[in-house]
Amino acid sequence: MKLDPITKNHILAAAEYLDLNETNRYSLYWLQLDNGKEYQFKEIIKLAYKLATNTDIDDTFQSNEFYRNAVSKKFNYKIIFRVPGNIPFFDAKDIDYFAEHAGTDYRSEDAGAVTAGNIIRNKIFKKTNIWADLIGEGWVVEHDNRWQISGKFKNYSWARIYKRDDKNAKVYFTFGVDAPPQALVYKLDCQKKQYTKSNALNTAQVVAFERIVNGTRAQWNEISKDELLELNWESLRELSLDFLGRYEFLYDEAVKAVREATGITSVETRPFLDITAIPANAFTSLPTKKYLFRGVTIDYDAEQKRNKQTGDSGEALVIAHEKKFLEDLQLFDLANKVRKVKDGEGYDILSFYPNADKKYIEVKTTSGLDIRPFMMSDNEWEFMKRHADNYHLYRIYEYNSQLNQGKMYCLSGDLEDQVFTRPKQIEVFLKSI
Repeated sequence: MKLDPITKNHILAAAEYLDLNETNRYSLYWLQLDNGKEYQFKEIIKLAYKLATNTDIDDTFQSNEFYRNAVSKKFNYKIIFRVPGNIPFFDAKDIDYFAEHAGTDYRSEDAGAVTAGNIIRNKIFKKTNIWADLIGEGWVVEHDNRWQISGKFKNYSWARIYKRDDKNAKVYFTFGVDAPPQALVYKLDCQKKQYTKSNALNTAQVVAFERIVNGTRAQWNEISKDELLELNWESLRELSLDFLGRYEFLYDEAVKAVREATGITSVETRPFLDITAIPANAFTSLPTKKYLFRGVTIDYDAEQKRNKQTGDSGEALVIAHEKKFLEDLQLFDLANKVRKVKDGEGYDILSFYPNADKKYIEVKTTSGLDIRPFMMSDNEWEFMKRHADNYHLYRIYEYNSQLNQGKMYCLSGDLEDQVFTRPKQIEVFLKSI
């Protein structure tokens, strides 16, 4: 392992050096030695490595869980997580107090209101901002210090996190406390309302944002007061970093969709597919994947249900599209034979060419943008390879479940030279020795 050359003597020597030299004292993770003294984990380990090898450790070294656990186990040192100022974690009583005052009048001449304002500012808003700071490295963090608006106590605290180049897109992640559910809340959000109308997204932009985000787990997440008892600053940070990592791609899609939405969208409610060309902005190479190695609780049943509903809706649109195509050619007998096939057959829809040859259609539907990646099973991929002459993949994107509408392009034949692939699961067989 990278840290193998380090011994306890190297760490003690690094500690002696740090005792004599002024250094930056801000850090989330600290290494506590046997004498009780604490040192910034990353700083002392980097210095110990330098003493052990006479070389600098490479830039990939971070104070992540893997290295922290390795050092703690090897040297029996305690690793301490500490937020700036040692601010206590969110407390259920503070949230109750916040909810009690939310929406009530605030008057500066009212001593009780002033006292309540100070408590809420320090107990709710300061902690909200610390939460954002803990997870916002590499992002722009916008604190929320407005605990009262227009003479009333606010009923929420929202710190925003977004990418530097996306400030004007008015799309961001928000983290804070919401009074009505009395919970910590985090979500992917946008500027839907504002006192100055020009500062908010227009109708078309809000519709574009909601099409991307609504129905996903990025839309709204709560941590109840009871669940707070099982968390601390460190575990809340890990949970939040996982959320950011999981939905950064959705954030990017929402920003792009909002920027491209310039006019009022159609409110026609009849189902239809807008047939488009294959995207010209497709990938030129396989994107690098970020492996976070963090634990996460996922409601797989809820996600599977949402994905199935979207998939079923897309397939229904394709069946209607194929039937209409054949009916327009007066081929009613063939149109009546268009159908969804059983799961496991390797494709979704059986349709027909005008000459009555079979047409095998796989349907992949997303509310996201045209180049969002999609999943194919090994069974689907093998069927595609064996039936390339009659095979079509219909990619439905920007699907709007409320209007039952979307856009669609088609990939035909053998997909191997038309797409990049990356395995998501690996089937493992035991070798004979």
